[in-house]
Amino acid sequence: MNKRADDEIRTRDIHLGKVVLYQLSYVRMMLASYCRAYINKQVALLWWAILGSNQ
Repeated sequence: MNKRADDEIRTRDIHLGKVVLYQLSYVRMMLASYCRAYINKQVALLWWAILGSNQ
C-alpha cells in the first residue's frame, strides 16, 4: 500500500510545524496592526468630517 501526503494528518517534521505556526502568528499580528491603523484613520476622518461640518 502506497502512502500519500493526504494520508497523514500532521507533518512528521516538528521543526516545519513550528516554523509554519510562527509565520502564521506573524502574519496575524501584521494584519491586526494594519486593520487597527485603517480603523483609526477612518475614525479620525469621520471626526474631522463631523467637527468640520459644525464650523
